[in-house]
Amino acid sequence: MKRLLMFVLVLAGLASFACGAAPVGPTPPPPAPPACQVNNTGTLIANVNNQAGQARRIKMDSTDYGIVAWGASKSFTVNAGLAHSLQWVSVITGTVATSTSQAIVNQCGTLSLSDSSSTALAVVKTDE
Repeated sequence: MKRLLMFVLVLAGLASFACGAAPVGPTPPPPAPPACQVNNTGTLIANVNNQAGQARRIKMDSTDYGIVAWGASKSFTVNAGLAHSLQWVSVITGTVATSTSQAIVNQCGTLSLSDSSSTALAVVKTDE
């Protein structure tokens, strides 16, 4: 009888321990989507590494963003899925050295273009 009573007490203790565990709190909300997803944007990078070793004036969608030194780059946050015009202008002659009019960036993506190479987006060299 004493053994049975001891067994019941141990069993009751184990049962109360299992049921007395800390309650699970509410599930935290999911993380906020990234800004590029909310705003439907991506990153367009204009690299200046032409064979002439010259700085270039960068224009995107008809807006002048200033001069970028040779070997440097300029990043833009742009609307995703739309064609953007990007121009590298000679700081010596003022003429367009390289341009593309079909730079399309995916949502939250990055597209890096250079004034020294052809890409799938048909970067056209018009002057060096």
